[in-house]
Amino acid sequence: MPKNDIMKEIFGESLRRKGEKESPKDRAAHDFQFFCEYYLSDYFSSPWSEAFHKWLIHKYEDIIFNHRDEQNKVCVSSPRGHAKSTLTSFAFVLWCALYGYKKFIVIISATAIVAKQFILNIRDAIEFNPLIKRDFGMLKNDSLWNSQELLLRTGVYIICKGANAQLRGLQFGGTRPDLALLDDMESQEEVDSPSQVDALEHWLTADVIPMLSVDGDAIFIGTVLSYNSVLWRLLTEARFASWERKRFQAVIEFSPSELWATWESIMTDLSRGDNSYRDAKQFYYDHKEEMLKDTKVLWPDQRKDQYLYLMEKRLESEESFASEYQNDPMTENLRIFKTEWLENNFYEKEPDIKEINIALDPAISTKRSADYSVILVLARGMDNYFYVLECDAKKRSGDKLIEDAKNIIAEYYKYHPKIVCETNQFQAFFSTTLQKDLIDSGIYLEWIDVMHMGKDRKATRIESLSPHIRQGHIKFKKDQTLLLYQLRMYPRTHDDCPDALHMALQPMLESSVAKFSFGSFGGNVTHNNGSRFTMKQLGEELKKLGGETNE
Repeated sequence: MPKNDIMKEIFGESLRRKGEKESPKDRAAHDFQFFCEYYLSDYFSSPWSEAFHKWLIHKYEDIIFNHRDEQNKVCVSSPRGHAKSTLTSFAFVLWCALYGYKKFIVIISATAIVAKQFILNIRDAIEFNPLIKRDFGMLKNDSLWNSQELLLRTGVYIICKGANAQLRGLQFGGTRPDLALLDDMESQEEVDSPSQVDALEHWLTADVIPMLSVDGDAIFIGTVLSYNSVLWRLLTEARFASWERKRFQAVIEFSPSELWATWESIMTDLSRGDNSYRDAKQFYYDHKEEMLKDTKVLWPDQRKDQYLYLMEKRLESEESFASEYQNDPMTENLRIFKTEWLENNFYEKEPDIKEINIALDPAISTKRSADYSVILVLARGMDNYFYVLECDAKKRSGDKLIEDAKNIIAEYYKYHPKIVCETNQFQAFFSTTLQKDLIDSGIYLEWIDVMHMGKDRKATRIESLSPHIRQGHIKFKKDQTLLLYQLRMYPRTHDDCPDALHMALQPMLESSVAKFSFGSFGGNVTHNNGSRFTMKQLGEELKKLGGETNE
């Protein structure tokens, strides 16, 4: 008889007939969420996350009631503090034990001490939870009832182990485990050692999975501590395709609002003393609606102002936030741009300026998935070092970008900056429109149009910045937070700011760059494909737009 039919037989299909009311015990038998809410209300008082908790609940019900006659292996990465362990290694194990869905359960954590805590919580619930005692009776078996193993009077056996423990041939009463829960099985120390990660993976595949019964289930749940981790390998590598894999992130959609940059500047303003946090929070409440527009978090009801809480965590440490909350860590050894390179190249005193380039990367959209439009001002100092004076990165409309670009160009006009503009596809129209607007305003500047081709070329461009940053040739301001963040996290996040930095820097490094010139400047245009346009041709194009050139 199929397992789900057996469950119906055991718990009585008649209980679900119209007009009859199920007892809490009977309802909880087939409703894991209700089990948690009714019997474990002290643990599950906050509203559920629809995207995360409900997914786990349905998955665990599926494991029990739609069990295939083969080993089921599930791998889940979860953000820190989202009750994954409480729901999995405590509530799910307890549910399986009380109803006899599993007979031999092994709980495995990074250390036996951590795993013991799950055993203790389960033991206390069975012994002291009044609702469980009322509905399930006395289940304590004095023969095996301690901090490492529990034997219920129903014959269900639960044991805890630490990672890399001896499991080969593990049996109880002649049977193998039918459920293995691997919860936060890796430590930071282990993932920092490639040999330890390899050893843990071997132990998982050679000891843990083979110890299970032929139809046993394995659930590996944790937080990704490193790309060099067993959890990350399970989640991403094709050789583990037999595992069902799911990765969750605390922030699903980040805010596109530039007000968060202002909030951050207030939070980090040392001149405010102890008032910086209070002032930043007040700024948030004053602009809450706009700052939360288009945001989405995994567990919105975990606490008041959940998104704000997560942004505070991100501000404390971008690296920890990426790892512990987004399950997308960037370890220092994998960074193209090392944190120390950036931190060693901050400047405060404004340089004596020799020349300025203003890079324009017009990604015109306000959608979350879109790139940032960037206006980056780079100066070469009299000392021949390069200084990022400004990096204005936002998601904005074309009109807003033109307005912002004109304001910044006007601010630095006295230095006669060169304008470097990306002109892929529609961006060429932006470039021409902005040039015409500037000429109409009496602003004549040297212009360089740049056409980029392909993502690989973009990666090459950005990574070519590495020696200049490593050697301290490029200087930054501490408050250029988005630029610094994108450099630190490259290539795991948006890369518009680093790309704009390369656009501004390259013409200063190359004396042979052809110029796209207006007004009193002469010359021609060279695109990446090598085509050239004479000033006569450019003049004709400008006349179509109502502009003029000096030939």
